[in-house]
Amino acid sequence: MVRQADQLHQNLFLKGYARPALMSSMTRSGTVDSAAAAHLPPVTGTPSFSTEAQLDKAKQVVAQGWGKAVAG
Repeated sequence: MVRQADQLHQNLFLKGYARPALMSSMTRSGTVDSAAAAHLPPVTGTPSFSTEAQLDKAKQVVAQGWGKAVAG
């Protein structure tokens, strides 16, 4: 169940053309802003997720380059 305050915030994301995390449950409960949802492109394909090894490598790259990146 999606709380009313969460519905408001999720619909604000939707109005900003971002697909809300709770969109499927809001659609089922009838609380999604259907006019805003109609503007989103269809979702196609299968999502993919990084492996632990890929995440570890990314963390390493960020940690090594962070100082230079933020220092300018």
